[in-house]
Amino acid sequence: METLKSTSICIKKILETSQEEFYKKNGLDLNAAKYYSKEYNAFTCIRNFLDDFYHYKDNRQSIINEEPNPTGNNHFDAFLAALCEYLAYHYNLKLPDWALMQNRFLKKWWFPNNYNFMIPTCLMQSPASFKRRGIFIDDSFFQRV
Repeated sequence: METLKSTSICIKKILETSQEEFYKKNGLDLNAAKYYSKEYNAFTCIRNFLDDFYHYKDNRQSIINEEPNPTGNNHFDAFLAALCEYLAYHYNLKLPDWALMQNRFLKKWWFPNNYNFMIPTCLMQSPASFKRRGIFIDDSFFQRV
C-alpha cells in the first residue's frame, strides 16, 4: 500500500536519476525525452498513491499521516502537502500538521502541465489547497479509471 511517505521516496528516486540513465533504465529512446520527462514519471508515483488511497478506504487516515521525506524538489514537496490537504478535506480526515509547514508552500507559482493554453483553466479549476500553495492543476488530475 502506497503512503505519501513512500510516494515521496519514489519521486526522489526518479528526480535524482540522470536523464540518460532514466531513459536507458526504462528502455526509452533518448529522443523520447520530449514526451516522457522525469516530472511526468514522478506524477505516476502520485497517481499510484491515489489508486491505493481510493482502494484502501479503511486506511485513508494512516496513508496520509506520516510526513513524506523531502523529494529534493520544492514543487513536489508542496504538491504532496496540497494533495494531503485536498484528500483530508474531501474524505473528512484529520489534516496532519506536516501539511501546513511553511516549507510546503511555494514562493513562485507552478503549473505542472507546462501548457500555456491551460493556464486559464488551471487558475479556475485548481482546488483551494493547491492554489494557496501556488500550484495550479486542472480537475482531470483526480480522474482515475
